[in-house]
Amino acid sequence: MENANKIQLNEILKELENIHYPCGPNYIKNHKAQAILRMKDNELEAIYNLVESHAPSLRFTAIFRYEKALEGEPKSNTLPLNKNHLNFNCNNVSINDRIQVMLKQLKEMPKEWTIVQLTSQFNAKENLEVNADKFCTNPLHVTVFNCNQHQTLPYTITVDIPKDKISGYNIEIRQEMHSIINENLNRFLEIKKKSGKFVSHAVKQAYCKSRYLLNNRLENVVEQIQNKWLGVWRCLLLGRLCNSEIENSIASVIEETLKYEDCQNKTDKIKNLLKCFVNGSNHLSIDEMKIGLRYIFPQDNCKELRVTLGKMIQNLSKEYNLSQEMRHPLILIVDEKLDFIPWEMIDVLQNHPVSRMPSLHFAYALFKEYEDSIVNGWKINTNPKNGSYIINPGLDLKEMEVRLCSFFKYWLPKWSGLIGVTPSETEFRDMLSSSDVFVYSGHGNGTQFLAGEKIQKLKVNAVVFLFGCGSVQLQLLGPQVETYSSYHMYLIACSPCVVGSLWAITDVDTDTVTAELLSQWIPSDVSTHWKLVDDKKWKTDGTVDFNNKKMTLKESDKHEPELLRALCKAKKSAKQYLIQAAFVARGLPVKIQN
Repeated sequence: MENANKIQLNEILKELENIHYPCGPNYIKNHKAQAILRMKDNELEAIYNLVESHAPSLRFTAIFRYEKALEGEPKSNTLPLNKNHLNFNCNNVSINDRIQVMLKQLKEMPKEWTIVQLTSQFNAKENLEVNADKFCTNPLHVTVFNCNQHQTLPYTITVDIPKDKISGYNIEIRQEMHSIINENLNRFLEIKKKSGKFVSHAVKQAYCKSRYLLNNRLENVVEQIQNKWLGVWRCLLLGRLCNSEIENSIASVIEETLKYEDCQNKTDKIKNLLKCFVNGSNHLSIDEMKIGLRYIFPQDNCKELRVTLGKMIQNLSKEYNLSQEMRHPLILIVDEKLDFIPWEMIDVLQNHPVSRMPSLHFAYALFKEYEDSIVNGWKINTNPKNGSYIINPGLDLKEMEVRLCSFFKYWLPKWSGLIGVTPSETEFRDMLSSSDVFVYSGHGNGTQFLAGEKIQKLKVNAVVFLFGCGSVQLQLLGPQVETYSSYHMYLIACSPCVVGSLWAITDVDTDTVTAELLSQWIPSDVSTHWKLVDDKKWKTDGTVDFNNKKMTLKESDKHEPELLRALCKAKKSAKQYLIQAAFVARGLPVKIQN
């Protein structure tokens, strides 16, 4: 009976493939369902279907924008992302040929990149869901793509829904995250109604207590994701070591250990998983390591092998202090159902350069757009002094305006910008089009001053910082509709990287992160580094004065040319966990040329 149902389902899915330009949600569900059917028999085909399930409507939008640009804007320097890297395959192209195209693209991308795709498993019950406030947590497909590795195929692991040990019920991660984000927003709206002022000390105390509880809840969610959901498999999210000698040495030891073991299961996938266990050994518990080893060698006659491999991992962990080793960037492709989760806050990623992408197609398209200026996996920014900013365009964040005005005047005096002025569409557009770095500090993402539809028609070469509430958040329009984000417009316009927040954020902490990030990443000609400023005075009234009690800085603390590493450091300057977790980067890894 099960085989008959499987055959019938395959026939239905094959029929659906014949629909030209299906709507995005149907396309997603179709390919997620196909992935489940193919996973046991053909992992590579299942992976192809998982890749196809990411951001199809956004691909349609980008393709349409490119075709419209060709019709009216023949000059190549005004074209958005090239549709040839995003196009959907015709039905007469065999599945094997489609897979080969995917593998060819992976081989073209920088060898320094590790791409990890997080896909929420297909859940048929969600097809009937009409409640926009209900969020199910489904099993998770974690797929690893090692770029530019000719002998290494992508592989995937499916992680079950986390369970509560006492009740046995599912831990609804997505529902709790949605609740935290909503309550956080409601607290902001309550304060906004009162013109940002507390009517009494008791009201202020109640607000502070609610923030404290939200911070604790968010930390608890991250801990559940880390320990109860991902568990041992969070080691798959680690990028390659910058020290290739250590990486090669680990691979050699694994190869040598398996060479003399009488066990048939010695596939490349198994070897890659063992490398991941070694790389993540500083973060994994003994129990988690046992679970991982039992997964890849479940047979009873492999018990001695599991013990041998466990000792090997312990020895390599002692020999190389891998938690202190620098790593190349991780490109994290996140299912839209999972995008509001702060994955970057789990232990293996807290100090790791990470950038998000909506799909493998967009990672490849953006790579091809800037291929000539990508060196060792980093898109090089050669002129960070060509920057511009818009501060407090809504005219109602005066304290933020004072703080950031003093920062920009001190650290980046040669930048141009608007402070406490509402920009015209032309001014906003010109700054985006002509700058190498663009900073927006105000409410939201700035689309109230320049609509997203107009942004996507531009050619944006700037690295964009959007320091507003929910500035790169994916907007949920309904349970059966794909999400939307202003970031998508910047992506179509070819912006190499956009930094912003996933939810509502407080101004003082955000200003601190803004100044910390920009002063870490962008060098200045001033004699005294911003890190030595008296924080209390600056936060109070914008005074730039230097604290004599602060020690002199190491050279490594003065400048971090890699944007993603600078972001990791800058986030920690925020006092509240909610603010630290909110900031993410989307796009390519970017580096300032020394």
